[in-house]
Amino acid sequence: MSDDWTFIQAIRDEPQELLPRLIYADFLEEQGDLRGELIRVQCELTTLPPGDAARAALSDRERELLEMHGEEWLAPLRALGVTGVSVKCFERGLIERVRISSADFIRNGHALCDQMPALRRVELRHIAENAREFAEYVPPPQITELDLSANHLTAEVLTDLANTNIWRQLVALDLSFNRLGQADVVSQLLEIELPSLNELSLAINQIHETELRTLSAWILSMRENLTALDLSNNPIGQAAFAFLVSTGGVDRLAKLNVASCQLTSLSPLIERERELSLQELNARSNRMMELAWKEWQTSELSDRVETVDARNVYRPSY
Repeated sequence: MSDDWTFIQAIRDEPQELLPRLIYADFLEEQGDLRGELIRVQCELTTLPPGDAARAALSDRERELLEMHGEEWLAPLRALGVTGVSVKCFERGLIERVRISSADFIRNGHALCDQMPALRRVELRHIAENAREFAEYVPPPQITELDLSANHLTAEVLTDLANTNIWRQLVALDLSFNRLGQADVVSQLLEIELPSLNELSLAINQIHETELRTLSAWILSMRENLTALDLSNNPIGQAAFAFLVSTGGVDRLAKLNVASCQLTSLSPLIERERELSLQELNARSNRMMELAWKEWQTSELSDRVETVDARNVYRPSY
């Protein structure tokens, strides 16, 4: 076991916290490793408000460190198959997300996590080519966010992936841009169990009314933990939206994105406003008339939701 294992494990246990990273930075600096200084500088930058006088010097030092050593620090990751990574990918001194082919991840996933103690999100490419192998793969437990966007997830691929080991550990899943709005694909999605999921994106999938009504049961099964749902850019329509809301599937959401969903009203949310926990709502680019928009503006829910994006919503009648 390496000397820094204790520090790495602390970061893995609390990936969002600064303190474990700063303790790790102390250890690295004692070893003469400049990665420790990068962690310290980037962590401090996250705590300073825009315009703070201390930001300029810290930003200059961040740039110097990355220009001098960034490519050296990234080289081991590229050797393991990571693509599209640059010095801009360091977050609070560490790499938290990568893009990699499914074949390379199956081959090198555990080695990647040894290199990157804060890694939590993986964007997998070409999953269809390795679906069966991935289903049998036991991923590192620190990978809790999976991006499968634009992977052409057919019903056959989803069948292979239905019982894969990673589903139970996920807190975030991105399935956007996969053309999931097909009956056979939807039926396979229903077989996937995501008991710990907090965030789900189904954006840009050609999901229509019938498919969303079916998927409502799947979304409802995640209700206990799900806090963010993205349905944007799907032609789901008003009736399917009302059905989803009526099931209670969105009751515990803090964030809901229904931009460009062909909605004519937010009345389903208003009717259930006392059960909702919404803090952020994106309803932009829908087609609401004057009465529907006034109903929202005068509702208790509109006052309670902290952030609302309603650009290009109201279409005045003539």
